[in-house]
Amino acid sequence: GRPNAPTLLMVGSSFDHNGYDGLQIKNYVSQFSYLQQFAYAFGSSFDHNGNDGVQLSNVLDYGIVNTAALSTVTPYQLGIVYSDVSHNGADGLDIENTTIAESALIQGVYLSDSHFDDNHDYGIISNSTNGNGSLLLQRTVLYSYLTGMSADGNGADGVQVAITGGSQAIYAASAVYVYSANGAPAGDFSNNGASGISILAANGAHNNSYIYNANVDHNAIAGISLSSFDYAEQFAYIGLNTISNNPVGVLAYESNALQIVSVYNNYYTHAPMGNVFSGNSTDVAASGAGGEIGRGGDGGNMGGPEAADGDALLRRAQNAVAPTHKLRRNPFRPAIDHDLNSDSRCT
Repeated sequence: GRPNAPTLLMVGSSFDHNGYDGLQIKNYVSQFSYLQQFAYAFGSSFDHNGNDGVQLSNVLDYGIVNTAALSTVTPYQLGIVYSDVSHNGADGLDIENTTIAESALIQGVYLSDSHFDDNHDYGIISNSTNGNGSLLLQRTVLYSYLTGMSADGNGADGVQVAITGGSQAIYAASAVYVYSANGAPAGDFSNNGASGISILAANGAHNNSYIYNANVDHNAIAGISLSSFDYAEQFAYIGLNTISNNPVGVLAYESNALQIVSVYNNYYTHAPMGNVFSGNSTDVAASGAGGEIGRGGDGGNMGGPEAADGDALLRRAQNAVAPTHKLRRNPFRPAIDHDLNSDSRCT
């Protein structure tokens, strides 16, 4: 396929009320094969399905999937625009990527002006795991252009993107963009059973996150959650958001990794980038072994009692969530739970 000649084009279509997935795309690329794939949906619905609204799965074993995700003119393996992916029995959008050995996955996902609301588990979940001798590069874009993006009222996270490297992998990296055009409605990531937006990196993977001009309100654990483990690197830039009425507004968790989170204020008056925090039990907290949180233009370590209280705040938020469902496929939840219940951990 080519970007201007999609492998699969869905316009004004309905994939609703199915017993399992609304749309399922599964690729197994092996034996030195090469796949280019472009699936685009415009003005379509993937609602009220028994499992996922949309499921995309790539498994590579000596194979290549390339959508030129890092090029200047970006074609995407999956694009969903002006569509509804809501009220499904599991996730709205479920993306699973696995490289087994000697493979390369270069993937772009573009989601714009679409709704991933009121799904039983996640609104949007993307899990990528990189295997031995493999390269994994991923770009995920959530863009509010005219009518606004949303992942609202889901049972688990509104959005979760997780990338895991490998001890013998070549490189695993991802970039997550959540932003709105000037004058467009802000994206809405609110009223979810866990976090509004959750980004995770582990086992040597690298992630950059850019979260601008979003509403992140009334989530059960945190508005925005950033977690890094086991030699991962994560850099996050958070500005121009409204973050309110969450137990923790921005929660950064780090264990044996490098994580730097910039939560902007209006330090530079000529170019204000500040977030609006209100009604959160705590606005910003660091949890786990550490991690640096810069507040605005100074780039300094936040420190202070908020950082020290991060573990207790996360425990309190978790205890407040009624166990009405089991959060699925978070590969790092056991590590977080272990640290929070360990007396030997240092902060």
